[in-house]
Amino acid sequence: MNFRFNYPEKNKAINLSFSLLFFGCTFLVFAVLFIRQPIEAVDTDLWYHLNGGRYFFDNNEIASNSFFSFLSPERIKVNYYWLFQVLVYKVYSFSGYHGLIFLRAFVFLLIISLLYSFLDKTQNRKLLPFIFMLFGLLLLMRCLLVRPHIFSFLFLILFIYILEIAPQKSICLPFIGLLWVNMHGIAYPVMILIIVSYTTGIFYKRIKNNAPLDKKQILQLLFLTFSMLTIFVSPHGTKLLTVPFISTKYASQYIQELGGRGMHIADFLTFHVTNLAPSLQTIFNIIFLMVISSVIIKSFKKKLRISHILLFGGATFLLIKSSSRFMYEFSLLSLPLLNTKNVFVRDDKVSYINNFFYYSCFLVLLISTYGHAAKYFSNPPTYPVSMVGLPTGISTFLKKIDTKGTVLNFPNTGGYLQWMLYPDYQIAMDMEVPHLFTDKDFFYVLNAFFDDSGFKNFYAQYNPSYITVPIYIYLNYNILKKFSPEYVCVFFDDAEALFVNKAKLPEIADEFALTLDPALLVNFDMSLLQRGIQKNHEIIQDLFHVETIYPNCKMINWAISNIFIDKKEYDSAEKYASRIIQDFPDSYIGYNLLGDIKSYAELYNEAILDYKTALEKTDDLDIYKKLSVCYVKIENYQKAYHTLKKGLDIYSTEIQHEDIFKLGLLALQLNKKDEARMLMEFADYKTPDSETDLKNRIQIILDNANVN
Repeated sequence: MNFRFNYPEKNKAINLSFSLLFFGCTFLVFAVLFIRQPIEAVDTDLWYHLNGGRYFFDNNEIASNSFFSFLSPERIKVNYYWLFQVLVYKVYSFSGYHGLIFLRAFVFLLIISLLYSFLDKTQNRKLLPFIFMLFGLLLLMRCLLVRPHIFSFLFLILFIYILEIAPQKSICLPFIGLLWVNMHGIAYPVMILIIVSYTTGIFYKRIKNNAPLDKKQILQLLFLTFSMLTIFVSPHGTKLLTVPFISTKYASQYIQELGGRGMHIADFLTFHVTNLAPSLQTIFNIIFLMVISSVIIKSFKKKLRISHILLFGGATFLLIKSSSRFMYEFSLLSLPLLNTKNVFVRDDKVSYINNFFYYSCFLVLLISTYGHAAKYFSNPPTYPVSMVGLPTGISTFLKKIDTKGTVLNFPNTGGYLQWMLYPDYQIAMDMEVPHLFTDKDFFYVLNAFFDDSGFKNFYAQYNPSYITVPIYIYLNYNILKKFSPEYVCVFFDDAEALFVNKAKLPEIADEFALTLDPALLVNFDMSLLQRGIQKNHEIIQDLFHVETIYPNCKMINWAISNIFIDKKEYDSAEKYASRIIQDFPDSYIGYNLLGDIKSYAELYNEAILDYKTALEKTDDLDIYKKLSVCYVKIENYQKAYHTLKKGLDIYSTEIQHEDIFKLGLLALQLNKKDEARMLMEFADYKTPDSETDLKNRIQIILDNANVN
């Protein structure tokens, strides 16, 4: 005889309450995080979308060519995201970056609300919070980018929701399809996959039951047909049909987003959790395993619908094509397969999962969700937009001198530069490859920076007025020599250095040519800067000249602050350090510099606070050393010892003998005699014979009876 123990209604209510509590808490956390998190330049796509929107309103036509580029002949594209460009530009025009942040938050919160509503109707109560958390965390980082794919996610979920949960609202599908095709038209094959899957499901059910279609089914088929036809209802007509199938064979080699590998078994066996925060691959792997398990179980129970099989097949095809790029679409398309009611654990039966175990897991789930979010949002940059990695100073300088002309740029920042400089200047290209620019365009522009022949050929063809070079390329590829004598450096910021064509604009070259080499500042090495100043005192003049035009450069403010520290003008030094903190709150540089200023001014307690803040943002060894010195100055030897010990790895081959000696002195001060002896022996072993004073001091300590 088999016994079944029914759950009391009270337990059902508790499960529901916990699920709602989890959703409410998570919704609130996500809302706060999305509103508080500034826009960051992970790429510069947002800005070319803004420029496309501006072009639409300025010219009353869709941006379908390379209007911002000087490359010839003019490049043509199918602007499959034109409506998104119109939307973001209008939002930006009305409320700036704050408006874009709220738009991003609104779309994401709408997505997770639809997700919860869908899962609430299809998932077991006990598994609902877990599945919802997985999908929320999976989409979290991807939806922080203000790009058209976030609307694709929204429309995909809306299609699935209506067809699975609310078929009576199928009349909305053509309107959603119309928005989808014009917001992010390249994703129309996903919409077609959904439509074909559910249309096939309806006909299969009719054939299987040998019954005619009822009125509701006929209407649903009609709306699905109208939805499919929306792919032709865009300004591009049939031209849109070929866009998703443009080859990315070569572009995938230099665009990370396009270069994701296909499906590899090893990828799905990777699980990594740090401080209760699972990695993105781990989150997806769990979803993937749940989907596969659901397919297997439903197959054995003969509950696998034909529409779901087709969705799963299409999603798997995308995953095989590129697991990193299409993991989001796979997960969302597989939502109907994750119907855990009556498949895994039933709500109305006693589960093998103990209530205590379940609620403990629920608590861990909450902590994990918030821990995962905190991991990414604990140290936000400048609000409402972070300019880290963007050539903001270059664009400020070019707008100030207003000479107009052409700018050879590195493609990565092309989106931002065209937004800031058009129509006064034309750049070479952005990263709209291969849909606007070609692989050849990218190759030629790239080699203009890295290859001597490439630069000469590009110069001969286009003779650009300016060249703006990413700092890391400037440092590593001898750019000064490569561009001489045709170009001279006239400006730089934290991201790029700007060169002017002396033949075309001699007056700009004469007035703004720099003697200051940005290489002196990049590593924030004061000894390197001091050597440069000793060789050429005009460097100081250049520092203040750049600062006058662009006062938000981290490197410049750091250098000027250190100059004032050398002069013991600590108030002036603090002014520039505070600028860095204001413009780069996520960087340790400003807080470390402020700690130096307070330390030199003998305000050691204040310096300690600044150094501690800096160490929250980095593990730089030098800061531990300086913090330890401050503790020594206030005679807190216990903290001085532990701080220095935390920052030192005495078995590192790079450790300095002076640091081992200082740690030994602190150990001696705290009466740690055995440790002090060992450290002094280590210090003596590493100290060169030429440093006789230090070796004598070490020997005296070792000979001292208190140590022996």
